[in-house]
Amino acid sequence: MGQLGEKVKARRELLGLSQIALGEKLGLSDGRSYFSRIEAGKLIPSRMRLDALERALNFSPQELQVAALSDERVQEATPV
Repeated sequence: MGQLGEKVKARRELLGLSQIALGEKLGLSDGRSYFSRIEAGKLIPSRMRLDALERALNFSPQELQVAALSDERVQEATPV
C-alpha cells in the first residue's frame, strides 16, 4: 500500500465511511472496487478525482495529490 492508499483508508475509517458510502458521496457506482484498488496501491486516480476525494475526506488542498505523486515516483523507480 502506498502513501495515497494509507491516507485514504485511514481518513475514510476515521470518518466512519465504508468504501461503498464514500463511492456514493463521489457519485461512483462501484465504490468498493474503486477504493479497494486505491487503498491497495493499485490505482492512482486522476487529478480531478483526487480533488473530489480531498473535499469528501476533509483533506487540505493537494494533500492527496502530493501522496499520489510520491507513489508514482516509487512505481517508476521500481523495476518490473
